Amino acid sequence: MSDLVNSSISPLTNPANPDQQIRMREATCAEAMSFSGLNPLMEEAALTEFLNKVQESEHYSNARFWTAQTRNVAFFWYALHTMSDSGMSTEYTCEHCGEVHTLDFDLRSLADNFQMISGKPERDFQFAGQTIRVKPLTGEAMEDLEQMRLKLQRDKKSNVLDNDYNRAERAKIRLQFLLWAIDYPNDLTEDKADRWQIKRNKVTELSHTQYEKLKDQVYSALGEMSHGLNAVLDDEDGLQLVAGMHVCPTRKKEGVTATTQLHIPFRSVCRIPVV
Repeated sequence: MSDLVNSSISPLTNPANPDQQIRMREATCAEAMSFSGLNPLMEEAALTEFLNKVQESEHYSNARFWTAQTRNVAFFWYALHTMSDSGMSTEYTCEHCGEVHTLDFDLRSLADNFQMISGKPERDFQFAGQTIRVKPLTGEAMEDLEQMRLKLQRDKKSNVLDNDYNRAERAKIRLQFLLWAIDYPNDLTEDKADRWQIKRNKVTELSHTQYEKLKDQVYSALGEMSHGLNAVLDDEDGLQLVAGMHVCPTRKKEGVTATTQLHIPFRSVCRIPVV
């Protein structure tokens, strides 16, 4: 962490678009006061509002339409330039010994695996006689999926949830994730709502076997377009950073090397500056 001479933050190259520089400045006191009213449960919406406000006006672009990975690394970049301490701790239940371990690490170490996207942020392939285009999920998609997860959580708290309902709602989230990731580029329908419904109809009319094959191909294409920090984007848990392998200290004392790959939810809403 280096002290800032002024409120400007070093430019960040958009990992999904090398031609774009993301330029931010430190939030003002007035902005930090407005961030105090952000809903902590609506993290993606809060992240959109934050990133849109702290961008330098002459280089502004709506963060709602950045990829999920770009949004994540942009906030990570902001945090590294403004936090007084880049240390972080996380706890997890070890699958090897059953105990709860704590991992202390430096956020800066996560930047070691930063990468630019390979090629264009889209992949086309043929499926069931049609061209399908896969694109990284955007902030718009993440906000929508977040709303679906929140609804599921509210239903759990109000005790209107049974196992069948839970499975059905989670299946809807997985389908919605897939729909956000694909387009049919040869569909020339102008109305956005109509295009979505046509896309949904095409996918839901597939046989179960075809649907599973499509899902595998889409996830494979998304993997090819990994960019930003080393992270995993899950249809149910959202975006989580990969913090590397942690050795179980209990088994290590026994002379056994047992490791766990840790996925960490870097909750931007917990680090947005507030007054």
